[in-house]
Parts: sequence; C-alpha cells; structure tokens
Amino acid sequence: MSSYDTDFDAIDRDADQTQRDLKAGLHDTAKDAERAAKEFRAKASDYADDAGKKINDFADKARSELKKATDSLEGHVRSNPLPAAVALLTAGLVLGALMRGSRRYS
Repeated sequence: MSSYDTDFDAIDRDADQTQRDLKAGLHDTAKDAERAAKEFRAKASDYADDAGKKINDFADKARSELKKATDSLEGHVRSNPLPAAVALLTAGLVLGALMRGSRRYS
C-alpha cells in the first residue's frame, strides 16, 4: 500500500468522523431549539393567562366603580329632582346650540 493510499484512507476516516460530528451537532441543536420553543410556549401561555386575569380584575373594578357612581347619582337626582332637571335642560340646550352651529358652517 502506498503513502497516497494511506493518506486517502486517513482523509476518508476524517471526513466520516466530521460527518458524524456534524450530524450529532445538528441533532443537539435541534433538541435545544425544540426545548427552547417549548419553554417559550409555556412562558407565553403564562403571560397570556396573567394578562387575562389582570384585564378581568380591571373590568370588575371598573364595573364596581361605575355601579357606585350610578347609585350615587341616582340618589342625588331622587333627593334633588328640580336642580337635576334644570341641569339636564341646560345640557340639552347647550348640545342643541352646538349642533345647530355646526350645521351652519358645514
């Protein structure tokens, strides 16, 4: 066997080893990417759940505050009907004047 044959055999073995190393590296990289994707999905799901809970809490608080304000206003109107009627009449006149004025310039 000549030195060329020995050199080619060594190159062939090196190429085979490099191919095996690359396959193993790609396999490891694919596993790492899969693991990272699963972690990302889990974190994104947790974040979405937390955001949904916060939105629901905010909506519940807003509903509660609106209910309190409505009850307070209703109580005020029931105890003072004449000033409430005057305030509504005034608001209607102002809105009517604004709407009439906007038609004049259009």
